[in-house]
Amino acid sequence: MKEGLETKCPFRGCDQSYTVASSFASHVSRKHTTGCVEDLDDGVFDRSVPTEPLSQHEASQSCSDISDENHESEMPLAVDETLFLQNLTLLYLKLQAKLLLPASTIQTIIEDFQNAHEIGLSHSHNILSEKLKALGIPEATVSKSIDEINKGNLLKLYNRGVLSTDIKRKVAFKKNFNYVEPVPLFLGIDENGKDMYLYWRQSESVREQYAATRLQPSTDNVYQDVRDGEGVQSNVLFKTDPSSVGLILYQDSFEVVNPLGSGGKKHKVLAVYSTLTDILPHNRSITNQMQLVLLCREKDFKYFGMSQVFEPLIKDLQVLEERGIVISDGSVVKGTLVAISGDNLGSHSVGGFLENFSRANHFCRYCEIDRDTFVNQPQLSGTTRTAQSYQGHLQALKTSDTDSECGIKIKDPCDNEVWQLILQLREIVELVCAPAITAGQVAYLKVIIEEYLYFRKKLIPDHALKPKHHYLCHYPELIGHFGPLIRLWTLRFESKHTFFKQCARKLHNFRNLCKTLAERHQLLQAYLSAGNLFPPPVQIEKGTEFYMCDYNDKIRASVASCEFESQSAVACNSVKVKGTVYKKGMFVLLGHNAEELYFGKINLAIVLQDSVHFVTEKHTFVKLTDMGIYCQLGEAQEDYVCIKHEHLLDYYPLPVYKLCDLSVIALHHSFSEAV
Repeated sequence: MKEGLETKCPFRGCDQSYTVASSFASHVSRKHTTGCVEDLDDGVFDRSVPTEPLSQHEASQSCSDISDENHESEMPLAVDETLFLQNLTLLYLKLQAKLLLPASTIQTIIEDFQNAHEIGLSHSHNILSEKLKALGIPEATVSKSIDEINKGNLLKLYNRGVLSTDIKRKVAFKKNFNYVEPVPLFLGIDENGKDMYLYWRQSESVREQYAATRLQPSTDNVYQDVRDGEGVQSNVLFKTDPSSVGLILYQDSFEVVNPLGSGGKKHKVLAVYSTLTDILPHNRSITNQMQLVLLCREKDFKYFGMSQVFEPLIKDLQVLEERGIVISDGSVVKGTLVAISGDNLGSHSVGGFLENFSRANHFCRYCEIDRDTFVNQPQLSGTTRTAQSYQGHLQALKTSDTDSECGIKIKDPCDNEVWQLILQLREIVELVCAPAITAGQVAYLKVIIEEYLYFRKKLIPDHALKPKHHYLCHYPELIGHFGPLIRLWTLRFESKHTFFKQCARKLHNFRNLCKTLAERHQLLQAYLSAGNLFPPPVQIEKGTEFYMCDYNDKIRASVASCEFESQSAVACNSVKVKGTVYKKGMFVLLGHNAEELYFGKINLAIVLQDSVHFVTEKHTFVKLTDMGIYCQLGEAQEDYVCIKHEHLLDYYPLPVYKLCDLSVIALHHSFSEAV
């Protein structure tokens, strides 16, 4: 079943067949509750090995002989199950945290290794069983002994139990080790309509670092560390409570991919780390002791603003300074921010200063020197910046027509006409990426492309149009010639590059790179040819046999005409159909009229062989033209509809978002009957 093969029920007189293990288990529990071994088909067990029952005396004699041998030899020490679990969990944690293997790769390793282990163990059990039978041990005693051995299989117990999934392993990591899960904090909805989060764990960071603190004495008139500086020496909290800790923050943005490649700036991440001034300097330089405080995409940082991103950090710093945190021994320790470290660009970003160092007149965040003074007298410094002068410049900005005041900047608002241009571009993309498109939609696409190019030049005259804008004019003609362009897009071909990039990076063999990559690719193809190159059209992981009587009246009424009861149907909450995953709670497009779209919220998926039906709750949505999305109209109609996958107006399942207490949906692409 795990390979997708159909398996017939082993009980005599039952003709049911299954491809899902959970469905087969449900069938056995319902239909064969009272079944026993004698009810199974003869082909289930290998009865070719003859067995002769022993007399009671012979059996007892054999058992006593084995018992005597066991007493004569030294008994093996019992394995500590807790120690075994801890070591196994530590291995999986090493794979994920130190070797940086993806969770899916670790899952594959565990499952495949467990399967190989069980095959080897089964082989050993068969040999043991034959040896015991040859000694005259009754078959029932042998079977019972083998079952007891299987129950003591710790690797199977934990790999199939508390360590079987990524979520369960994370629970085990947290239970057995000092694992602190980062907390996602909702930032809002970005310009693409996606929910954006930052990941945060400041209090736990301070609590972990405090265990490594080692206070050191200061020497008068000698600056040895941060605590010797005036910032710490004059701090009110350190004067009133010398046991308080000093916090150093570091923030910077970094690229996770090649910054010169096509992914440059796309995946740039803003990170904030922390350390304590109480840690000895040579220990503080070790990167492993630095704690992660915050992670956020840089584009989200720029979109939502510094105030919103750093708001939880500021609140946590206030709590740390005013109330403190409870450490492991139960005492309360207070702390305060001593310094924020970072490069020039990051420091100017945090402080709200101009980030253009080559052209800004006031380019220094420490003083108010201007560029002319610096050029003529580079040895001079300007008036030192203070909190009071900073606030004064901010107040001046509110009444000024300039974009900056003494190096402190503001942003300009967006124009509504530009927003309409963006919505028009989005509509073009929806049509170009549509998997099915009508002739009327092609004609409409030609019109809106011409309008977009006209207003693009009019509204943004400073940025000249590029040749790719002209290519856009030919898209309607190309659709008429080749069909939907999404079927010919190059992105899937470019994804093929990933295999070769990974080979080059992991093999580190560049002497004859093309030969190496070609050989590796063909080895991969040889491996793939041993199985099915294409997955089955319908795949489900968990499901139970569908029984109409188990569901409410609305669901029974919606599926009454489908005749699932007469055949072996499987009910599930998640199913993959032709590579697309459908889950409970997602919305699928059922129909439309001139003003409304009818979506169905998936409550249940029913699979009958390769046919998939969705039991959905019907909802009505109307378009918000000023945002290019669809908003739910009123409450759900409480009308359940059972629809076949092939009869959906559009195949792509959509999530619902919350926008100002409204439920909204953004189309992934246009559908063929939209015009």
